[in-house]
Parts: sequence; structure tokens; C-alpha cells
Amino acid sequence: MTNSRIEGHLNTSLPGSARWAVVKLATLLRYASDGCFAIALWDDAAMRGQVTAALRAALSPLTTLEWAYSALDPSPVRYLSRLSATQRASRAVVFFFGLEEAAAGSLKSLDYQREALAQSPHGLVFWLTPDAAHRTARSAPHFWSQHSGVFDFTTATMAQCTRTTLTQNPHRNGNLTFS
Repeated sequence: MTNSRIEGHLNTSLPGSARWAVVKLATLLRYASDGCFAIALWDDAAMRGQVTAALRAALSPLTTLEWAYSALDPSPVRYLSRLSATQRASRAVVFFFGLEEAAAGSLKSLDYQREALAQSPHGLVFWLTPDAAHRTARSAPHFWSQHSGVFDFTTATMAQCTRTTLTQNPHRNGNLTFS
């Protein structure tokens, strides 16, 4: 599926900057040859819901799974190990929610579990508030350094990007830049 085909699966009610970020994230998750993990920043539950729905549509037929942090289930790695043999063997995308509620020790455990996460054949998306992202980067720097990208779906960024114009810069090999 090409980027234009991914774009065709997106909810048109998403702001343009969110659609663009969804296309980039979906491209990473779909085409990474091995497992990868990304950080998705959010600050509005409704927007996060729209983005996850758009990602599910863009990534279909890949399976998407969800895990939510709780004191009774604080480990993303433990969740991955509980998947069925079929789920562990086939490519899927896993959304990890609720880490903003995690204690510093749980965030630090991501540092110790980073190699197990890196060995996963799945695309992993850690949904973090900006504050939780900052705490995670400080508490688990080795984990943080292995991410494949940070995708910003915060409402402040969406509003700022909506006010700017996306243009093609001919002096940067066709890369997209904001002006």
C-alpha cells in the first residue's frame, strides 16, 4: 500500500497536520522490516481516539491490539509475552495506553525491557502525554533512544500547524517544510 493509498483510508475530519502525521506513522508501522516502536504524543482523548481509528483503517488488514497500563498489569513486555503463539508470530501493531499513570519505577522498567521490546516483530506505539514523554525520557533514557520516531498529535501542535502553510521546498530535495 503506497502513501496515497494510506491517505485514502483516512478520516477527512482530522486536521491536515494530523492526517500527514498519521500517514508518516502508518508508513513506518506498515513497512518497517522488523519490529519498531514509536512515541505518539497526545493531550486530548477525542483526538487520540480519532487518530487511532484512522491508523486502524490505514493499517488494515494488519491486526491492531491494545494494552492499557494498570497497577495490576504494569508491564508492556508481560502483555506481549501473554499473546497467543499465533499473535506473537504474525505482524501486528500494538497501542500502549496509560503510561502517564505509571510510577517512575514502571517507567524505569522500560529501560530494562528495551531489548525485549526491540525483539518484538510488532509495530509498537506508546501513547504519551507531553509530560509523560518528558518523564519517560528522563527515567528510561536507553528505551527512549531506541524509538523510531515521535509523532505529535497534541492539540496545540494541530492548531499551530493549521495556521501555517505546508509547502514544498525545492532546495531541500523535495522535503516538506513548514513556512
